[in-house]
Amino acid sequence: MPSLPALPLWLWRRAGRRLRVVVVVLAAAAALGLAGFLLHAPGVREHARRDAATSRERAAQRLRADQAPRHGRAGRASELQPALEHAIDRDVGARLPRFGAAVTSCRRITPVDSAGSPLPLPASDAYFKCFAVRKTRETVAATLQLGYGFRARADLRTLAFAWCKLNPRPIHPDQEEFLSVPLSDECAPPQAAD
Repeated sequence: MPSLPALPLWLWRRAGRRLRVVVVVLAAAAALGLAGFLLHAPGVREHARRDAATSRERAAQRLRADQAPRHGRAGRASELQPALEHAIDRDVGARLPRFGAAVTSCRRITPVDSAGSPLPLPASDAYFKCFAVRKTRETVAATLQLGYGFRARADLRTLAFAWCKLNPRPIHPDQEEFLSVPLSDECAPPQAAD
């Protein structure tokens, strides 16, 4: 028996003609397969990159459609906030009818900049932060309300309003990629959209 480095040559000489042909054919097939893989690998990566970009764009389009402004109008100034809440209730019911009715509450807010100073906005604009409650659960620690957040903007002269659904970041940090699209200026001032 030869030493370990000389063993392959010794086995090659001992092998019959058919086994040598099989070994050569297998080695050639492996080399061709590796060459083909190396030639096609950039194309495969490019295809995967394009598929991922297409998926991200479709997801962003769904978010834009979900956050698109919806519009309504109140009959009188005193009915503005209740009309907004009722419009959001109808919107949530139409979007997700299987979950039942929602109860929306809105509160008027004063948009502020990152330093906490009120934004210089027209006096005819009113901004609202709304939450449509779908389910309430009592726990030992607190009352949990499940639902959807909205931002709204109203024109106090015409009593027309627009609202946009919020899609906040996931709570869990294991979300590697999170798509975010800005809220329309019809619903919230760009600096205060959150």
